[in-house]
Order: sequence, then C-alpha cells, then structure tokens
Amino acid sequence: MKARYLDLSEYSEWNLFVDKSPQGSIYTKTWYLNSFDAIYRILAVFNDNEILGGVVLTKNEIGLFSNPMLSKYLGVLFFPFDGNEYMKESKRRNVLKALIPFLKKIRTFNYTFSTEFNSYLPFYWENFRDTTHYTYQIDLLNNDKESLFRGLYSKLKTEIMYAEKNNYRLVDSVAFNDFYFVLEKTFKKQGGDAPWKYDKLEQYVNILKKTKNIELNGVYCNSSNKLIAVAGLLYDDRSCYLIFNGVDYENIKRGANEFLIFYSIVSMLKKSNRFDFEGSMIDSIESFYRKFGGERVSFMRIYNNNLLNYFFAKLRMLYRRVKYKK
Repeated sequence: MKARYLDLSEYSEWNLFVDKSPQGSIYTKTWYLNSFDAIYRILAVFNDNEILGGVVLTKNEIGLFSNPMLSKYLGVLFFPFDGNEYMKESKRRNVLKALIPFLKKIRTFNYTFSTEFNSYLPFYWENFRDTTHYTYQIDLLNNDKESLFRGLYSKLKTEIMYAEKNNYRLVDSVAFNDFYFVLEKTFKKQGGDAPWKYDKLEQYVNILKKTKNIELNGVYCNSSNKLIAVAGLLYDDRSCYLIFNGVDYENIKRGANEFLIFYSIVSMLKKSNRFDFEGSMIDSIESFYRKFGGERVSFMRIYNNNLLNYFFAKLRMLYRRVKYKK
C-alpha cells in the first residue's frame, strides 16, 4: 500500500470510492466541498490502481486543517474490506500505517470523523489524541410517521399536537432571503453575527438545490403570516443532516420548532436512510435533540497532540463558555 495526494483528474474516482466506503458521506464528495469553495487536498492509499482508503484534508475558516462549518464528518475513509473482523481491522490498520506519516506532519490536524470510524488505536500509538462527541440518529428505513411519533418524548408530543391544533403552516421550499433572515436573528440572539456571508451561503444553497441535496423548510404562524422557524436539511440516499436550524425569537410561537423538526424528519422517510442531528455538546441543545427518540451515537475528534492544537482547543472551549454561558 502506498499513500499519495490525488490529482484533480482522479477526483471522480474518489467520489466513487466515497459511495463504497462505510465512512463515506456527502461531506467527503468533491462536488460538495466545491459548493462552498473549500480549500482541500485528498490523500489516498492505493494498492496498484485501487483506492483502499483516504482522507480529505480541508482547511477551516481560519486556515487550520480542521472541519469547515459546513462539513461535519471528515476523517479517514476505508474500503469495505472482506473477511472476518480480525482481517478487516488488519487491512484498515495497514491503510492507517500508510496515511499517518503524512498526517503527523500536519501540526493542526484536527477533524471530527464519521460515526462509522472505530479504528482509533493506530492514531493513539502515534501520539494523536481524541475527544468523544455524540449525536442522535434516527432510522428512516424501518420507521413510518406513526412509529416516529410514538418514539417522541411525551412533552414533545404535546408541543407538536398544540402546533397542529393551531394550524401552523409548514413550507418545504422557503425563499433563501427569508431563510437567511431567521438564521441571522438566531445568531444575534446568541450574541453574534451569522458565521456565513449572505452571498456565499446563497451560492452554496443554489448549487445543492440543483443537485437535489438540500431542502429549506420553515413554519409560518397563520395569525401573523410570519416565518418563525427554519430548518435546512442536507441529504443524500444514505443520510440526512440537520445542518441549519433557526428561530425568530421575537415572534416564536409555542411548539413551532418542535413541529418543524418532526415533520422535517417525516419528509425524509422516502429520501434517505437515516436522520442525523449532527450532535451538540451544549446541554440544552443535546437535551432538545434527545427528545426526538433517536439513538445516541458517538464519533471522534482526532487531533495531532501538540502545543498548537492544545492552545486552539482551549481557545475553542473558552469561546463556547462565553458565547453560550456554559
């Protein structure tokens, strides 16, 4: 096995590999990364001419090798190896042995990996470290609207029934301008500005609308005809991700966001295999997601264990404590 960086001409081959890989997702497709002008290279491991593994090395908004805001799961992807579990893990470790010498040279290597990645030990042995994160995932293949509703927390059911009784209006194609306005108000309520510029986010949404990989849902209050909550769903046939969620706190009505998210999940029943909330370590948000009845699933943030990453991790924690008062 040999590792090398891919040429642009090989990106179509990479995208086909992503479709095969258990760790693959829309986040690791080149056309998705291009939709928000990500700066990235792809390091892949080959056996002859076949890709057996690889990693997208993209930079975040401040130029570090870490997840950009619009790409939740990156990290190492593996070929779906055959054989017993011992042999499959041995092959995965051989892929990592080829990749890690390259990754050790990246001082700010710091990515959240797929929920399907569980081969951390070779990183640990090479002095990388990890932090465990959690998300909630809902099986869409083996559920319907009724079973999804039965799985909800009882008080959440009450909020949704209240919204239904008051005839909140659900829209599955909110105009981008209105959608962005609610997102912006959400961040201002939290004490900051929206992290995405209007033009850049509009470009991203328009590209993904053409490929049919995004929906902008919203809830209107009938009495005021105001858009009071929005949800952006990024999806393919494998997974749907709650990539945006915003609330107009000045005009919000009881049960509106709960109603919106539940019916956004329902809308994906025939479009994707699972719904992923993308996780949060903020207790109030985690608790809210947990009420929808999904399975708690762990995923790892793996990073190069050095002083630079230690500094940025502390800075990130301080920022979150100040912003969310945690």
